[in-house]
Amino acid sequence: MKQSKILKSSAWLLGMLMTAMVIAGCGIIADQERIEVARMGDESITRGDLYEVIREMPAQERPVIQTRNDMYEVLRDHIDRQIQLRLGLRLDAEGEIHVPRERARAEYARRHPEQMIDISNPEDFGMDPSMLAALEDEREFGIDRIHDRMLGEAAVFHRVEKALEAGEISITEEEYEREYARRQDELVHPERITLRGIFFPETLNEAMSQAADARRALDEGVDFDEVLDDATESARPLPRTQLVNDPREPTMRRYYRFWESA
Repeated sequence: MKQSKILKSSAWLLGMLMTAMVIAGCGIIADQERIEVARMGDESITRGDLYEVIREMPAQERPVIQTRNDMYEVLRDHIDRQIQLRLGLRLDAEGEIHVPRERARAEYARRHPEQMIDISNPEDFGMDPSMLAALEDEREFGIDRIHDRMLGEAAVFHRVEKALEAGEISITEEEYEREYARRQDELVHPERITLRGIFFPETLNEAMSQAADARRALDEGVDFDEVLDDATESARPLPRTQLVNDPREPTMRRYYRFWESA
């Protein structure tokens, strides 16, 4: 009986110790999130802030973190971009620079053409209003990210131009050539085309011939809306879509024949 009480007391003590360890462990985790890793003026950047930056990155930009140096690179890049953005916002407010948001939208469309489809009837795509709103929010957030980056870059270029004009710095032809060689993949202005289409379901009788008749009418100059009105009730218009002919995008090879035809 006495041994049983001792065992119960030991089990109770062990349970209390484990609970204390769990609570302490949670405190350690929380404290690590609050550890300051850098400062920008009077503003501190914590580990938690850095983790949030990584989480919000687009999948294609999110780095693989394996070492402390990887985290350092993320931190340095984040600080650089924040300095550039704040300078850009100030110069924009002062009227020194201006980056139209449409430029950022066009760049987002180049990177994500599948998200630029104008979905006027979401139910045709199996989407409800909340899903459509979420898609639009994701698109606007992505455009904002690109616009922020463009604004920061424009601010840096503006400062460089001013320094060149004042004779404070000089750039040699060799430096221009090295910079072009490094960034030539970015210095591309791809062709873009906005298209409309009419979809004839394969289950429709004589779908191929009806599609051919519609194409023939369009080739003869008949207005698109008139061709659509004359089409069978089973046919439906495709959402307005933008395609980009970008030599940097390998998937465009699949659309080569279509592009040449268009």
